[in-house]
This record gives sequence, C-alpha cells and structure tokens, in this order.
Amino acid sequence: MPTKIPFQVVYSSSADDNHREKELEFHSPTTKGWHSSRFCLYPQELVLLMKEPVRIRKLQILSHQFMISSKVEVLISKVPSGQSPSLLTSKFKRLGYVGLSDNGNTDFKARELKSIHLDAEGHFVKLVLHKNHVNKYNIYNQVGLVAVNVIGDRLDTPYDPGDFDSLKNVDSVVQGYISPNAVSGPVWGRINKPDYISRMDDLAFDMYQDPETAALIRKLDDRKREAVKEERYDYAKKLTAVISDLYKVGEKLGKYEAEKKKAVELEDYDLAMEKKRQSDEFRLYVYKQLDIQELLELDGRKTHEHRPINITPPPLPPIATDQNRLPPTPQRQEEERDTPPLLAPIKRQPSAREDTPPLISPRKDDDADDRPLPALNKRSLEADQEVEGTKEPPGNTDGPEPLKENDLRTAGFVIEVFGEDLVQHAYSKQWKYRQEAMENVEKEMSSDTPQLISDKDPKAVVKATVFLVQKGIKDQVFSVFSESLEVLRSLVKTYIPRHKLAKSEISHVAEKTTPPLLTKSGEMAARSRDVATAMIMELAVHKDIKLLGVLPDHATRPFKAKQQVSPRMYKSRIEIIEKLLGVLELDSGKPGSLSTGNIMRIVLPALEHTSGDVRDPACRLVLELYKKVKDTVRDYLPPDEPATRKNPLYRNLFDGFDQIDGKPTEAERKAQAKTAAANSEKAKQAEIAALQAQLQALRDMAGESNKAGNSKPAKEEQIDVDRMCIFCGEQNESFTEEMLDVHYWKSCPMLKRCDHCAQVIEISGVSEHLLTECESSGKFAQCPRCKEAVLKVDLEGHLAKKSCSPSKGPRCVLCNKTLGKGDEAWSKHLKEECAPNKARLQQQSASKAPSQASLRSTRGRGGKTTPLGRGAGKGRGKIGTSLPR
Repeated sequence: MPTKIPFQVVYSSSADDNHREKELEFHSPTTKGWHSSRFCLYPQELVLLMKEPVRIRKLQILSHQFMISSKVEVLISKVPSGQSPSLLTSKFKRLGYVGLSDNGNTDFKARELKSIHLDAEGHFVKLVLHKNHVNKYNIYNQVGLVAVNVIGDRLDTPYDPGDFDSLKNVDSVVQGYISPNAVSGPVWGRINKPDYISRMDDLAFDMYQDPETAALIRKLDDRKREAVKEERYDYAKKLTAVISDLYKVGEKLGKYEAEKKKAVELEDYDLAMEKKRQSDEFRLYVYKQLDIQELLELDGRKTHEHRPINITPPPLPPIATDQNRLPPTPQRQEEERDTPPLLAPIKRQPSAREDTPPLISPRKDDDADDRPLPALNKRSLEADQEVEGTKEPPGNTDGPEPLKENDLRTAGFVIEVFGEDLVQHAYSKQWKYRQEAMENVEKEMSSDTPQLISDKDPKAVVKATVFLVQKGIKDQVFSVFSESLEVLRSLVKTYIPRHKLAKSEISHVAEKTTPPLLTKSGEMAARSRDVATAMIMELAVHKDIKLLGVLPDHATRPFKAKQQVSPRMYKSRIEIIEKLLGVLELDSGKPGSLSTGNIMRIVLPALEHTSGDVRDPACRLVLELYKKVKDTVRDYLPPDEPATRKNPLYRNLFDGFDQIDGKPTEAERKAQAKTAAANSEKAKQAEIAALQAQLQALRDMAGESNKAGNSKPAKEEQIDVDRMCIFCGEQNESFTEEMLDVHYWKSCPMLKRCDHCAQVIEISGVSEHLLTECESSGKFAQCPRCKEAVLKVDLEGHLAKKSCSPSKGPRCVLCNKTLGKGDEAWSKHLKEECAPNKARLQQQSASKAPSQASLRSTRGRGGKTTPLGRGAGKGRGKIGTSLPR
C-alpha cells in the first residue's frame, strides 16, 4: 500500500533567509515553507532525495497563497544498482508539468494543493518552478512552496514476476496466501497491491493536525487494523469513534500551537504562556476523557464497551481578547490579505492526470472554523456574546460587582471625583452598567447644574473624565465606546470652555485620547473605525486643539520597528493623514501645521509594505502631497530613472507626477515616439520618391534636348547624366556607379567628409549638418553672431575671436570667406578660389582610395537609403553614406 515517503532537500537554486528549503522536510501547522530569494532568476529548482529507492504513486505540492509559480515541472532520476546516489552523475527524466492558478479568484487567501498521480521509480525528484504570477502582493517576484509530500511504495524487496509460475506453483501460492505463519507474508498482497492511500498520509492531515495528536491517531489506526484482523469489532468500533474525535481535537491543538508561535515571534511571552497552558490542560483533559491509556492497552488486552463519549472540557480561563496580541482570526483574515494565519485554507485543484479526480474532497476551512470544538466552552461563548452586546454574563444582576483591590488603587482619584458607585459601573463586567456610567458622566459634563462634580476642582474633574474616556474608547462594546466619545465631545466643547480652563488642560485631553482613538481607527469593525476617524477629524479642526499640533504629531509618528502592525491599522493611519492634509496647513511653520518630512517618514515604509491595501493609499497620499510641495517629495524618493521605473509602484508614482505637472506619462511618451518614428519613415520614403522623380526629370530633359532641332547636336554637347557628377558637373565616360563613388570620396571639390561621423556632405551645408544631422550634433551649438556651428565647449572662445562677426552671405568653412548667394558662387569659389580646398584635394589624390567592396558596404549607413550620389539634390548638405575613416 502506498505510504508517505520521507525525503531530504539536497539542492535549491536560492532561498529566502527566513524560509529555507529544509522547511519542506517537516509538515506541521507551524511550517513556514520555502521561498525563493528576492528578484531571483528563473527557473528555480528543488531536488528531493529519498532515503531509499521508491515507486512514487502520488506527489502533492502545496503552493504559497501569492508567491505562485506559473508552472511546475516534475523530473525523476533513478540511481543504477550498486551506486550511491549523487547529483553529479544523476540523469533526470522529465515526467511532465502542472500549471498553478494565479489565485486572483480567492483574493490570494487560499493555498492551492496540487495532487499529481505518478507511476515512476527513482531516488531523486526535481521540481522546476517557472516565473511567478504577477500580483500586487508579490512585490519581489518570488515563488514559494508551503509543503511537498511524496507518497509511494518502497522498492527494498521488489516483487519479481519470474519467481512464480502460475501453472507449476499454484499450490504454493495458495498455501502462502492462506498460511498465517508464512515468513514473507500473504503472497497475494505482494502480487496485487491496492492503490488506496490513507488519509493520514495526505498532506492536509499533517498541515492541520497537532504533531503529537497526529502521531497518536496513527498509532490508534494501527491498533484498529490489528483489532479488525483479530475480529475484535467492539474495540475497533470504539477506536474509530475516538479517532474521529481526535481529528477535531488535533485541529484545535494545532491552532493553539500556531497562536503560541505567533505570540513568541511578537515577543508576547505572557500570551505564549497562556496558550501553552490552555493547550496542555486541554490535551490532558481530552486524553483522560477518551481513556487513551486504556485504548492503547499498555497494560494488556482489555474488554471495551461502546458508550457515548463526552469530551466537553472543564471551564478554562477565557482566551485574552486584546486584539493587539492575538493572531488574526478568520474574520480578520478578510482585511489582512498579506498576513494570513499559519493555518491558511487549502484550495485543492484537480490532479495532473485529468481523468482521475483528487482522492480527497476539497477542504472547507470556514466550516471547520464555525463548528463547535471541545475547547469552545461556555465561558468563552458568553465573553463573545458580551462583546457583541447581546447577552449578559451570569452573576449578580442587581448591580455592578464590587471593585477589586487593584482597581481601587488605579481609579482612586476618579472615585474622589465621581464617587465609588459610578466607578463600579464603569468597571463592571456587564456592558449595560459600563454604558450607564458613561451616560452619567456625559450628563455631568453637559449639565449647568451637575450633581456629582459641582464642588470639585475643574482640573481634577478633567483628569478623572479623561481617565474614564480612555477606558471607554478601548471598550469592545460599540455602545459603550460610542457613549465615551459623547463624553469627550461634551468635555471639550462644553465643560472646559465653561470653566475657562488653561490650554494645558485641553492639551492634556488631546494627548491622552488621541493614541487610543488612532488605535481604534484600525480595528476590524467598520462602524468603530468610522466613528473613531470622525472623532479624530473633529478634534483636529477644533479651534483650541488645532493650534496645539497634537493630532498631526501623533498621526505622523512612525510605527516602532519591532511593533507588529496589521495592514488595516497602517491603512487607517495613512487615510487619516490624507484627511488631515485637507484641513491643516503644510510646512507653514505655524503651530499645528503638518510637516512633509514627518509624513514621508511614515509613508516610505508603507510604500514597501507587503499588503496592497497599505501601498495603494500610501501612493495616493504621496500624489496629494506632490500637488502641494512637488520637488520636496521627490527628494525623499529614488531618482526617476529607468532602473527605478522597473518597479511598478514607482512607475505609477512617477507617471502620476507627470500628469500633475501636465507632462505626458512614460506610456504616452513611448506612443508619441512610436508615432514620430512612423511619420519620419513616411517622410523619408516620400523624400526618396521625390529624389527619384528629380533624377528621372533630368533624364527626360537630356532626352528631349537630343531630339530638339533638325540638326543633330555635337557629341561634346550631349549630356549623359549617368556619367556626370551632379555636384560639380564633371562628365566622364569612366563614371560608372563605382567610379562615381570614388569621385565623391576623393576628387569632387564640392564634397568633403564630416570629421565627426565620416559622412560625405556638401561643403556648403557643413554647419547645417553638424547642427541637425550629425551623430555628434549634441556637441554643437549655433553661434548667435555668425550663425556657424561651433562646439559647445569652444563657444565662449569662438565669440572672443575677431573672425566671429555677422555675415552678409554664406561663408566658406574652409577659408572663412563670405560668398555670394546661389550654387554658382559656391561652385566657382570651391573650384577656382579656395586655396584650402585645393590643398585638400591634392592631399586626397595622393592617398589611396578605398576598395570598391568597402564603398559598397558602407552605402546606406547614413541618413539616406539611396546609393551614393544617386538622387541626392544639391544644397541638401549630405549625400547619404558613411565612408571609411
């Protein structure tokens, strides 16, 4: 029968420091799993080594909820007999692959479990994980696996069909099957092994069960099989019932273990001790109720009677309800997407073999969380109902309970102001008395003729009231919390102004009530969050509190490095700052104004938060801040460079900045560049067509001149444009296409090579070329006086020269002489008058001309695509080729 096969992870391409590959070797509710390193290269590989050769029947892969690989390939390698397993000599055979869902339909809360049915033998299994699915939570482009499970048969004593002859050895086969004392066991079981896989070998079993309880269930299951074999059916029936109960107990103990580990990570050791105590007491109680010692028959075989099993535990102290200490509950998961509990739900998918469905139906964790477990005792149920305000706890219903000694010491000064009866109501375990206490305090604050505080010092009254308000803000019952805000409102708007107290008193009120209000604004209940946020904004715009700067100071304080902050709390704080930005001044230097630096200190970590619910409002706040201060915000962010824009978050931010500045975004700039390139290509093609039309017109004119008149023109008067340089007008019968290229490069007085890009250009258009067309055009600038192209680094010295003067006409760049307008003036000057040009031509004539192959290979490398000298019009400044330097 296939069973769970232990393995070792002997190789991984990369691993996160806190999620090493060795985590995959152990399965428990507290398993963290393996994560690849941040921004790793793909594909990532994991190699598993079985301790002995196995025939793998089923491979289970539990993926991370948002670090999800798009595809996982499975390969296997078998070591030849007599050799020790080694990765260096192993050759892997590819079995196939499975695709993983992007998990968007579950909002990245559930983990996908792939069950792959195989039939392959080997020592090594290699998993190749391809590039991750992109989502807003996986900001480092990682992939992760929570667990891997291998199920198969060991091959240490493989069955060899050649050992049996179905005709000759029938008697021995039958005898081996029916003999209970056969040395090798029933033969038929070796010949026809069933494919049934125990649910205790399934991955979900170990991922949800407490390890100790899982081991006990396996031991009891072995006892049950032995009991069935020995026909002890009453014992087997009781074991079946106990195993069913232990499944529920194991899940509950697994949650205790996960909560304990979470508390240890948060360094909340009081909560960790409480969880350990609850787990130990519950475990001992259940074991006693289920008679585990008797069921295991450690003292010998006993007679077992079937009777109803009662595993309701004795009353235990209620679990602490401090939401800052408890790990996320199933309800809180909905708003903490990126910090799911350790016992996250598993989303099963069809197996890789499409014609075979999963052996176990999908697990519904919501149902598992809703069903009553043994640890959910009466007292904790009543505590939950009290929080909702629907049921009173049992006890004295005639009035509030007496104050404890510790409460008497803590609230002594409050008793002196309001009396012990009101404080008893405020400290009562029954929410209706706490609400009644807050209502009475509100009446005292708003009444012109108070009964309890008429003869008390107003400063002492303020101090006592603030103490009660703080306690009321932290209350979990909404009606008590809401009434405490009414007390605070009356204290600030009515009592303090009526007694004309100093600003120090209202400052004390704001300092003490702002922190709990900020905490309350990040709670799970939406109505509590909304009411707390509204009260914060009401205090922020109060004429006396606004100038103190208490609200902006507390709201923009960064969270402590070791403080575990829920995404909901972070999101609430960002939204409050955004609202304060709309009602308070920014960087004005006046009392009560907001500081850009303080805001950015809390926003920058929020931009790197793993939760998209935090990053999105943080980005929105940065954009709102940029509308007011712009460059100051950019100073806190990475530079706007292509490398930074690879991060989608910063790309969106920088695009938002561009929109605010009225500039096109990066996508719009790329679209504009694409359009401009298309238009440029169209213009280039049109230019080529126009040049070709000009050349054809010259040919037509030459043909018409030959036909004109009755007399045939002289031979020397005939014009053959194919044998003529269109720049200098020289005609030569040897001017083939190749020879014209040599002429342009070496002999034409009207052309020269650019000293910066080696392109052949007209001397009359050198300045225009250097300013607009040359590869080094960025190095040149046009002189504002003489209009010539000058290197930017030499411009200042050029302006100081006497030769730099306004020109009445075009100026030769070789001799600096001013010429008349028109092509004829240029032609006469360059052919007859320009001494530097003549010297240049003589030097070029003495030099060796480039080979024809070299000339042909360089055609079209410049701005034109037409052959050298063909279709280039005069006065255009270039003829479209780059020649060897």
